Amino acid sequence: MTNEKPLFRTFLQSPQQYGRLEAWWKKQFVAYFPDCPDCKINWHKAQYANGTPLRDGNPIFTVYIPKIGKNIRIVQEALEDEQDIHLDTWTDKKYYQDKLVPELVIALTLTKETAKEAFACMAEWQRGQFQQV
Repeated sequence: MTNEKPLFRTFLQSPQQYGRLEAWWKKQFVAYFPDCPDCKINWHKAQYANGTPLRDGNPIFTVYIPKIGKNIRIVQEALEDEQDIHLDTWTDKKYYQDKLVPELVIALTLTKETAKEAFACMAEWQRGQFQQV
């Protein structure tokens, strides 16, 4: 990866920054995919049994896309070292309303570059052209 600065660097330490980051992912997704009004954004809420939010970055963002029956999950990881900027992808299956659906998982440390790559992967996933990064 490049020498870009990470975005939302302290999201794990600050509930306010975590909330802004969740909103950032939603805003970016809606801007990048305006033709997806029926998408179920952030349908998976990570929380403890008592309802307290689990703010560990997994997931920071989820979206179920009904027209193709697929899910996307973003796992945002804290930057441990400036050299550790990365983006990894894999596919999995996830239950959405009692139905097992294909899921694209994108794990990353967030920079402008990794965000761009993540949205390119999402677009390929939606078109059925996704290839492992």
